[in-house]
Amino acid sequence: MDTKNIKKTLLITAMPFLFAASCRKNTTKPCSSYTPYTFKATSVFSNEKENYQVGDTIFLSSEFSKILIDYTTVNNNIIDYGNSVGIYGGIGIAYLDSISHQPKPAKDSFSFVPLIGNFQDLPINQNKGVSTKYSELQTSYKFNAGFICKKKGIYWISVDELSSSGLANKDCTNATFSMTLLNINKHESLFQNALLQTPSPLALSTMYCFRVN
Repeated sequence: MDTKNIKKTLLITAMPFLFAASCRKNTTKPCSSYTPYTFKATSVFSNEKENYQVGDTIFLSSEFSKILIDYTTVNNNIIDYGNSVGIYGGIGIAYLDSISHQPKPAKDSFSFVPLIGNFQDLPINQNKGVSTKYSELQTSYKFNAGFICKKKGIYWISVDELSSSGLANKDCTNATFSMTLLNINKHESLFQNALLQTPSPLALSTMYCFRVN
């Protein structure tokens, strides 16, 4: 067999192995019995106010470093969490019905404009909100988007915790990210008056309420 045919034969033989390797190169296997890492993240709504008009845009920004403190450890170990296979979160959106005193799913009351990162539909009950995917930048992970008000009413948006299945090519590196909303005034009186209840401390840490006129 001449050299040309030998090279061709070797290439054909190697192709399945090369393909398999390329498929595996960015995978990770999460720990099934526990979550190895717990980090913290923050978000903030800008153009903060209690009353908006139909057509107004409310912006949500969230960014955190790849170098993170792991709060599951006694010594709060510093972890380099770069090269995640994906960091995802959820945003719940509800209309606060002041007649029935119940929250109602209200994704359809807004249009969504991703600026950094992406929105994705929820797999079930899609009108409850959207899922989010963060973009990995050089030294941080970031999500930035706009919510365009389409319908009048009183609304409650909740920014949920984040999760990652792990780091590429590293098994058992999955993580959760507890979320805190940094807005000082979250207009919780709108929540209290519409639903006739006080939000829990956990709900208050991630909620933002407002009225669309």
